[in-house]
Parts: sequence; structure tokens; C-alpha cells
Amino acid sequence: MPVGTRSVLELLALTAPQTVPRIAKTLLLSRQFVQRSVDYGVDQGFLEFQENPAHRRSRLVSVTVEGRTTIEGVLRREQEHFADARDQLTEDEISTCLHVLNIIRDQTDWRPATEGGGLAGNEFA
Repeated sequence: MPVGTRSVLELLALTAPQTVPRIAKTLLLSRQFVQRSVDYGVDQGFLEFQENPAHRRSRLVSVTVEGRTTIEGVLRREQEHFADARDQLTEDEISTCLHVLNIIRDQTDWRPATEGGGLAGNEFA
């Protein structure tokens, strides 16, 4: 499953049906990328469109039963892999990893690259 579709599927499985622009804003991704991800998810039977009572032209995207089953399986397998990895790491290694990830997060502008996002101060971006 493409990472974009997986992200949309997980978001919608944990929240409520949303419009493509709202999903894009929440995930900090371009609307076009989210639309392609949603279209793929619809084609695979993971996602579906619903009428939006608040806006006639902007339909809501929701998770199908198959999509919910699929994302639950993906999340379960990820948790199993994380548990296996955790058993191979010391507390100090985990702390160091979290420290590095926090620094990267703090130094990163999470806006989509198409909107100028990227590493803060990165002259190569």
C-alpha cells in the first residue's frame, strides 16, 4: 500500500470522515497528493466517498469495512515489529534515538515541500 494511502487510511480510521482539503491540512501534505492517495484507496476498496451535508461539491472521504480491517492489520504488524526491535535495544539506545528524532523534528519545517517546507536553514533545499 502506498504510504500516502496508508496515512489517509490511518487518519480516517482514528478520526471521522473528512474532505480531501482537510486531510491534506491535517497531514501537512499537498491536496493533489492526498487526492491521488484517496483515489487509489477508493480503487482498492479501502476508502469511499460520502455526500457532505455541509458542502455540496466537497465530498467526505471515509474508511470502508475492508479499509478498517486492512489498517488494523498494518498497525498490528507494525506494533509486533516495534516490540521485536524494542527487545533488542537498551534504554539508553532508545533515549538516544528519541533525542535525535526530537532534534530533527524541531529543526524541520513540516509544511509540504511544494509550499517551501523542508529542513530549517538548509541552503540545499
